Amino acid sequence: MSNSNRLIWFSPKRVGVGIRPTHPIGWMLTIIFIATIFAGLHLIFSSGLITAGLLTIIPYLIIYGIAIKYTYGKE
Repeated sequence: MSNSNRLIWFSPKRVGVGIRPTHPIGWMLTIIFIATIFAGLHLIFSSGLITAGLLTIIPYLIIYGIAIKYTYGKE
């Protein structure tokens, strides 16, 4: 797929260093990522289920990273 036809869900921040979502799907993935982090941390700290918490956070972290890798574009 050429760069002109590629979906761009994430792009560089306008100020500072990092990325930002630029497409509704990118925003949805980011919101799900934040909710997943909170759910995993809740499992770890309030329930003491460290393995379950990590198994909640790590797979989505990998999915989020892959989504960024393949949908990142410079404006």
